[in-house]
Amino acid sequence: MEGTQVEPPRWYGVVKPEAPPRACEVRGSSQWGEIMECNQEKLLKKCTCTYPGCIRKGKCCECVAYHRRKNQLPGCFFPPEIERTYDRSYRRFVACQKGGE
Repeated sequence: MEGTQVEPPRWYGVVKPEAPPRACEVRGSSQWGEIMECNQEKLLKKCTCTYPGCIRKGKCCECVAYHRRKNQLPGCFFPPEIERTYDRSYRRFVACQKGGE
């Protein structure tokens, strides 16, 4: 419809995360906010994934999309000792947050 403004995405009941360290550079802006461009060199240095041969290492958007399709979270959401188990389940994440690992 002409003249209809699209609502930006909202964070329902969730604390909006802090801005990431500038591993991604601002390219411009849109009606929803900044448009980011990944700096894969910086992201690769900060990536905590230990999965051998991971093709998404340093490509956060691809990693998040991949794990989301599998109903998982990326390894960087977990402490190092849990990340190395490759159990990326929501259940494991909640247990880690509660201290029950």
